[in-house]
Amino acid sequence: MGVLNFFAKISRPWEVHFLKMDGSRESSATQDRPGAMACIMLAITEPGLKIERVTYAGKPVSRTEFEDLVADAHLLSFLLETAQKQGLPLVTAFERIDKAQGKVIFLEVSRRASRTLAIAETHAYDVLMRRLARGLAAIGKQQTP
Repeated sequence: MGVLNFFAKISRPWEVHFLKMDGSRESSATQDRPGAMACIMLAITEPGLKIERVTYAGKPVSRTEFEDLVADAHLLSFLLETAQKQGLPLVTAFERIDKAQGKVIFLEVSRRASRTLAIAETHAYDVLMRRLARGLAAIGKQQTP
């Protein structure tokens, strides 16, 4: 690793903008993509909080990029819930998922994502299929839209 890489700042260009039930707006601190997913996971569980838009480097992300980010957040959220219920670390719980459980998880995550994004479940299913085709490791490492 070079000296410049060692001192380079971590890029945190993501920002999530929320609309509260009372009509006021709030924005997250700038962060990396996993941090933006965590903000979305919070918004999913917080009543009266709606994701208004997401920006990357100060510019709104496209609808497809927004759908990808929300679907990834729902997938991670559901996997964390499953691991917590089983009392296992996330990686162990994920490794123990068989084909039947995977189908159930996939359908539930599609249903949740469709509600958050206000899209048809079939479209949410397609988004998840596209995301999972990349692999979970690639999703976790992704930093740009």
